[in-house]
Amino acid sequence: MMTRLVILLLGITFINCKTHKQIAFTESTAATSTNLNATFTDLKLLEARYENRTSGIRGGATGREYFFKVLVLTSDKLTFDSAWMKNYGYDIFIAKESTVVSNSAIQFSKNDTIILRISDVSGKPIKKNSAAPIEYDGSALVRYNTRSKTSYLVVKEITERVLPNMQ
Repeated sequence: MMTRLVILLLGITFINCKTHKQIAFTESTAATSTNLNATFTDLKLLEARYENRTSGIRGGATGREYFFKVLVLTSDKLTFDSAWMKNYGYDIFIAKESTVVSNSAIQFSKNDTIILRISDVSGKPIKKNSAAPIEYDGSALVRYNTRSKTSYLVVKEITERVLPNMQ
């Protein structure tokens, strides 16, 4: 009886290890595709910039807003999960340049240009000290999902846009 239990546990462990390797391999393959600055089948990165922000009142928050302008190349539904810069993780907000402000969710489809926006207010990321799920060579990593897979967009460089002084 004890021998059967040990064999059963070893079999379960082997299956779990094999499944884990498949998931890691799938993510690694997606990461390799995105190292080409996302010029492939799902997305094309058009622009990556940031703006430093300062509150207009004494003691108000300061921060940095990141904007990744992306052209959608697929008709599959895309969802954007998280972004990482250095050892910090952030939530992503989606906007469209031509859309008026609304409480409705942003709708986009193939050939639409969308803005992936990340807010880093007062230097406090939404998710602190969150290592990226894969290694990447660039300034930022964006995770997104389609119906069939998890993929990553590597942002090689983010340029600064200097805002005019309004004082």
